Amino acid sequence: MKRSSKQGPIRSASDCPEMTEAIDWFIRHGYRPYRVSEHQLKWRRLSYYPTSGTVRPDDAPSLRTKGLEALERAMCDLLGETSLPVGMEPVPASDAR
Repeated sequence: MKRSSKQGPIRSASDCPEMTEAIDWFIRHGYRPYRVSEHQLKWRRLSYYPTSGTVRPDDAPSLRTKGLEALERAMCDLLGETSLPVGMEPVPASDAR
């Protein structure tokens, strides 16, 4: 998969179950990640690798905790919130399910 732009499609026909789950999670919470590679999603300054559950801020080492809960905590920290607010980022119809 070529590196995609922030406006490119999020989903791919070759997505593994973990990637599909992560994309669905973002959309369900109202946030739109973009696809950096076949294995990586990015939202603001956070990279998420669904198959390993690794969360990596741009300016720091990977977080010790993994998975969608760790991603949610990192997003809360980035937003300065104690719980993840419902986002309002538009998602193209082709990426929503």
